[in-house]
Amino acid sequence: MILDIDKILDGVLSKFKTRDPFEIADMAGILVFFEELGALRGYYNAPYGVKMIHINSDLPRIRQRLVCAHEIAHSFMHPELNVSFMTKNTFMQPGKYERQANIFASKLLLPDEKLAEFYGYTAKEIACITGLPKEAIEIRTVV
Repeated sequence: MILDIDKILDGVLSKFKTRDPFEIADMAGILVFFEELGALRGYYNAPYGVKMIHINSDLPRIRQRLVCAHEIAHSFMHPELNVSFMTKNTFMQPGKYERQANIFASKLLLPDEKLAEFYGYTAKEIACITGLPKEAIEIRTVV
């Protein structure tokens, strides 16, 4: 199954009328928790149908925003996916799903029209200006 990330993102934007991942989570009824997660940045789960995003409380706010956007992507694109189970108990690799969530998050936080304003800039320069990590910019330049 090939996901149309742009179509899913357009649906989210049309429904919630915001690009703020915390507002989207709130309006979508997704509980957001800030916790000490060690090296883990965050994760999404839905025990008993209750959607939850867990974000590392030690991250800077701009990174928490990106993590929230990434986990929101999982809630809309991969709601039944359990990456921990997949990694530990199967031969499936979660990389494809993580990449899809990264693309969604980057497009949510840096729309095409805003990215176009930075034509000629390097990913590092755009990252410095926007506060997004360079990797979030780079994934947009190859999509």
